[in-house]
Amino acid sequence: MKTKQAIGVFTYRRLNNSLSGNPRFEITFAGDNGDLFTGKTASDYAFNYSVENCRDRRIAIEYHFTPRGNITVTDMTCSVIVQQ
Repeated sequence: MKTKQAIGVFTYRRLNNSLSGNPRFEITFAGDNGDLFTGKTASDYAFNYSVENCRDRRIAIEYHFTPRGNITVTDMTCSVIVQQ
């Protein structure tokens, strides 16, 4: 599985919690070529707790495509607040 990276802003939607009770999100972001991608955060990853704190900020996101073609977001880092 090759991990890819993208930098930019994103939108998110809260999903049902994992079986362990941890948050999950559906994240829409622009890839390197400008295409929009929608993926889900991996279950029970610690960074899922920081997704809501990254709202209105530039992010660096790591993701990969599953064998079925779905996108799984595996890490995300926030930077400074985006000026609007």
